[in-house]
Amino acid sequence: MKTFLKIILIAMILGHFQACKTYQALENKTTQTQESLSQQENLELQLDQVKEHEKIKVVLQNGKEYELEYLSHSRGIVYTNQIQTASEKKEKVAKTPFEVNLDQVVSLKVLRTNYLISIGIPSALLIGFIVYMSTVDLSIGPIL
Repeated sequence: MKTFLKIILIAMILGHFQACKTYQALENKTTQTQESLSQQENLELQLDQVKEHEKIKVVLQNGKEYELEYLSHSRGIVYTNQIQTASEKKEKVAKTPFEVNLDQVVSLKVLRTNYLISIGIPSALLIGFIVYMSTVDLSIGPIL
């Protein structure tokens, strides 16, 4: 029982200090006059929502998937840095300039913090810990 409580307590502490980041699809904020836009023009509208140096995931028509650092876009071309990492340590090794033609892009997602998960997981662990502690008979002495 002592080890179970320690594991719950450690999980709560570690979960509290970690933000959950996920690749999220960008919202397509189009008006009625913009509904007839091409896919490339819709992607340009979505790229207007991306901030410089945010990480994006791009899937091309040939099936290749790239994780890139967004720099800017203009005239159908996205200017990015391709981030190459060391596979063992996941450390950033190098950034290589990389250009993507918007007419080749199938999907585009941005790495953003998911606040619902970031708050939800520690909250659920805390509630579970409180419920568990309310059912434990503490008359036998200190547990920790």
